[in-house]
Amino acid sequence: MAEAEAVERESGVAQQPEDLQAVIDAQEKDLQKLRRRLARARQTNQILEDTVEDQIRSVYIAKQEVDRANSHMESVLRCVSAAIIITDTDGSITSVRGSTGRLSKRSPDTLIGCHVDDLLLGASEASDELFGVGESQLVMADGTKIPVLLTTSQLLNEANDTVGTVHVASDLRRQKKLEMRLAEVRKLESIGQLAAGVAHEMNTPIQYVGDSAHFLDEVVEELLSLQGVYAELVAAVRNEPAIAELIGRIDAAETEADVDFLREEAPGSVARIHEGVNRVTEIVRAMKQFSNQSEEFLSTDINALIESTLTVANNEFKYVADVERHLAPLPTVLCSAGGIGQVILNLVVNAAHAIADRNEQTSIRGQITISTRVDEADRMVCIDIADTGGGIPDDIATRVFDPFFTTKEVGKGTGQGLAISHNIVVERHRGSLTFTSEPDVGTTFHIVLPIGGPS
Repeated sequence: MAEAEAVERESGVAQQPEDLQAVIDAQEKDLQKLRRRLARARQTNQILEDTVEDQIRSVYIAKQEVDRANSHMESVLRCVSAAIIITDTDGSITSVRGSTGRLSKRSPDTLIGCHVDDLLLGASEASDELFGVGESQLVMADGTKIPVLLTTSQLLNEANDTVGTVHVASDLRRQKKLEMRLAEVRKLESIGQLAAGVAHEMNTPIQYVGDSAHFLDEVVEELLSLQGVYAELVAAVRNEPAIAELIGRIDAAETEADVDFLREEAPGSVARIHEGVNRVTEIVRAMKQFSNQSEEFLSTDINALIESTLTVANNEFKYVADVERHLAPLPTVLCSAGGIGQVILNLVVNAAHAIADRNEQTSIRGQITISTRVDEADRMVCIDIADTGGGIPDDIATRVFDPFFTTKEVGKGTGQGLAISHNIVVERHRGSLTFTSEPDVGTTFHIVLPIGGPS
């Protein structure tokens, strides 16, 4: 019995390691499976990490490209000369781009939330159209209105519903200046053609009158000399009885003809004919010079240009003012004689109007003083045109050269003479046109022109 138990214990001990090994082998296999799964999981995780990294990198690159595109677009929009205003369906401004701030003289942030009509007159009415183009006015910060070409387009979403309006306002000031100058040039061209025609038509009959005046001058002088001899003869034979009757008839004829009056007045009348003919000849010459002034830049005698312009404009000032000249010797100036002549004419006419307005209150005859001088240091020619009018009020002094600004009543010119003059002197000739003014004393305009023309 004891032996049997010992054998059984030995066999159990012998079997126990075998079962343990089997368990270990099985666990080893399971561990290898787990290791393989872990490796595959790590490999898959690495692939996922690489994929995510690639996606992140792609998103980052795409974001950089979008940022660069947005930055480029913003740069492009900032370079656009037009104002771009985006509004919602109620007309409230939601965004501004382009030159909105520069044109309106306002900070773009202050415009957000404002109604578009406060910035662009009548813009909300144009928003009802899918696409529209027309002229409008943009209101600057100080209330000044500038002309603009307004293009409106409805802003649509993906569902093709209107969500707002895009307004593009292009500055028309330069174009308006050019149109105004072109209109003035056309008007001057018509006036020049008319003046040239009138001068040509006047020239021939004036020559006839002049020749006749010279003939009358000679004839009157000869007749007066002959009448003097007759008077001596009458005095010598007055006491002769045989010709007493003839002497009486001669005395009666002299009384009837008022010979003494003719002797006193005839030379003066002939002199006045000469003066009138010479004046008309001078006017004709000035009209020809004024009408033939070129728009091209040519060497020009400024003093002669002033004289011819004053002759043409004489009717504008002769009833209200005297003109005093202080014309210094000048070198010829490379300029547009037509343009500078127009500037001088505009300033002289303005001076005459200012004096006439003041004369209505004071009844004092005014004076226009024109002076010229040379600034050798800067190679400039200076022209000063002064008047004794009422002066320019301080509240409009900064606006007198602005296009479309005028204080003239309807029917007293276009009121654009100073704007046109400023454009001619400053823009075309690269000179300067300024003024000094004192209320109730007068105004002096200062023209400065480069002798060698615009650089």
